[in-house]
Amino acid sequence: IHDCVLSILNQTFTDYELILVNDGSSDNTLSILREIKTKDKRVVIIDQNNAGVSVARNSALAIAKGEYVYLLDGDDYLTIDAIFEIKQLLRCCNHDIIMSAYNISKNNKEIFKPLPFSEGVYGIKDFWANISIFPTAPQLVYRMDVIRTQNIRFDSAIKCGEVYAFTINYMKYIDKICILNKPTFNYFQRTDSAIHIPNFHNDITVLKALSSIYDNGVEFVGCRAFIITAFKLMCGFSYTKYLKYSSDVNTVEYVEKIISSDIVKRCIKD
Repeated sequence: IHDCVLSILNQTFTDYELILVNDGSSDNTLSILREIKTKDKRVVIIDQNNAGVSVARNSALAIAKGEYVYLLDGDDYLTIDAIFEIKQLLRCCNHDIIMSAYNISKNNKEIFKPLPFSEGVYGIKDFWANISIFPTAPQLVYRMDVIRTQNIRFDSAIKCGEVYAFTINYMKYIDKICILNKPTFNYFQRTDSAIHIPNFHNDITVLKALSSIYDNGVEFVGCRAFIITAFKLMCGFSYTKYLKYSSDVNTVEYVEKIISSDIVKRCIKD
């Protein structure tokens, strides 16, 4: 968390608010955050009982004062000019959403992951029609007045795929997307992170995420990228996480529950 916060505080652009949510940590995270706050007036701390990432993000959205919001996990970090690059795009137009490229940090190396799109502004439907698969936050910057006006929030019942669900819901209310093909953050890839460790109680909520994506993405369902994105999400929390890596005795039962659901049958059919 320390490196993540420093990557934000050391940005070349300095006019922003930094909201840090301590979601019931049991280590010294809160002490670190409080020490940082004493040195920088831009920092706001929310300390809450452990309720999960969706509730943590909603807590931050509820008090955010800025015009735009950028979501960053505690083990990732921004590139030095990230906020400056985003601000430059906003000088000419108040974009509804900005998507940027990113770096993957693995084994002490940074691998640039460009977007399969030229920089510019695109209609949402044109965007969906021309991408191969949809990437998600934190390489997305959302406009806060859209979130406030439409009362868009993360679904606390969704533990897997919550960003996909939130973003598709958000996209119902906008017309255009701005593409920045420069990396704004470094995604730290770890094999021991929670997303790679089987947890049936949480992972089964991918079904709720898929239902939300289909319900809110009606106008995008005809786009190949939409279906591929939904299918990959389903596979990520069934085949990849269980059949490919898990030795849990309940693996087959879990995967059967996933693939027998109506929403997954629709996804596979599509």
